[in-house]
Amino acid sequence: MKPSRQPPLSATDTIARIRVLLGQLEKDDVLRAAIEFALGEANLDPPSSDGNLLSALHLALDALRESNRRFSDMLDNVEMISLMLSPTGTITFCNDYLLQLTGWTRDDVLGKNWFEMFIPPELSLAKAHSTLLAGATESRHHTNEILTRTGERRTIQWNNSLLRSAAGEVIGTASIGADVTERVQRELDLQRFRLVMDATADAI
Repeated sequence: MKPSRQPPLSATDTIARIRVLLGQLEKDDVLRAAIEFALGEANLDPPSSDGNLLSALHLALDALRESNRRFSDMLDNVEMISLMLSPTGTITFCNDYLLQLTGWTRDDVLGKNWFEMFIPPELSLAKAHSTLLAGATESRHHTNEILTRTGERRTIQWNNSLLRSAAGEVIGTASIGADVTERVQRELDLQRFRLVMDATADAI
């Protein structure tokens, strides 16, 4: 006897199924957030007609591709670092600007530990990452040096935020960074100049 065929899912049930899947994607917040956005773009809620899970996913994926293209274009057209880390410091996302600034390729970077690969060994920033994950507001804005592939140091001013799962649990961090190396160097040069002028004035 052939198994009875399951009736097609209503659009409401389809959305419920997709949202259950979203709850299982807590470790991949980028994908989860993209599907959430795609659901809104596909206008599946509230539903206007019945449909099965496959057709709903096709609609969501089409919207996902377009929203991902717009999101990627936005990040790549600004000269700022965009970075996402897991709770353990694993790099889950970076934009082209970080790669251009540091000389690495995306394959070199994704899946690696940010603190081991980019942070000078004398800086202890893993603790700051942990305090950010714990919700400490003082860790949301800071400035530190990073290492390029050749060992050059660049000074980055960061704005950090938390990534959360559909259940509200913290699953990582998202950061936007501005390269302020030249500005910091100008400020140091000005301080040295003032020290020299002060010393000269004292000697007269």
